[in-house]
Amino acid sequence: SSVEHTKILATAIQNVLLSVTEETVSITGTDLMVRAKAEITSGFAVAAPGVVLINGETLLQMAKASKGLQIKISTNKSGQIVVKRSDSEWTSSPIDPAKFPKNPDEPKEFSGIKIEELAFLLTQVSFACNENKTFGKVTDSVCIDIQDGMFVSVGTDGNRVAVAKIESQPQSTEIFPVTIPSRAIKSVLVAARGAGSASDVMIGKSDNLLFFKFENFLTSCAQFAEQYPNWRTVIPALDKCIQIDFDESEAL
Repeated sequence: SSVEHTKILATAIQNVLLSVTEETVSITGTDLMVRAKAEITSGFAVAAPGVVLINGETLLQMAKASKGLQIKISTNKSGQIVVKRSDSEWTSSPIDPAKFPKNPDEPKEFSGIKIEELAFLLTQVSFACNENKTFGKVTDSVCIDIQDGMFVSVGTDGNRVAVAKIESQPQSTEIFPVTIPSRAIKSVLVAARGAGSASDVMIGKSDNLLFFKFENFLTSCAQFAEQYPNWRTVIPALDKCIQIDFDESEAL
């Protein structure tokens, strides 16, 4: 039944999907709105390739407390998943990995932007977004668009608006504008900090999904079907603005 399917799906997404091959180890997590996948290609040993669902919070806490100790993940004779460290062990009942939501198809076209530029565009305007905790309002997102050949980011809750610009030429303008939900911004910024500011992030759009591809990290999120507010109509012309010069120390 649909109720039973929902229960199984809810249980599955409380865990992360750990996939191991001879060449890579990847971990994927999702809350159905935001999806994140991290991958490494070195620093591990594989006894047997496989795919398991494992509690992400437990895995994270054991990794944080490992202090350089090796973590071993396996299954025992009863089929239970075992996460073992030299000083502790955790076991859980198995969940069929097939219950985990499938990876969405990636778009064919991506547009690159410097990570430091993307981080700037998001952090400068996200405060103005709607603080609604539930997914459903387009104002609970940041819009990134192209204006006069430059990247522009906008955040608004309907009463206030914040706009930031980067004098950087986009590689492609085909996918813009894009809207990034507030719940996805944190995931993107975490990946940006881990990747290094000098690197590029590739942005792609496919149907109702938005993708951010880093060197060893991929995150995707749902986009709102609702059109983003026309922010250009509320931004005053520069010749109508009042310019105020002051010393920052005096202002504080």
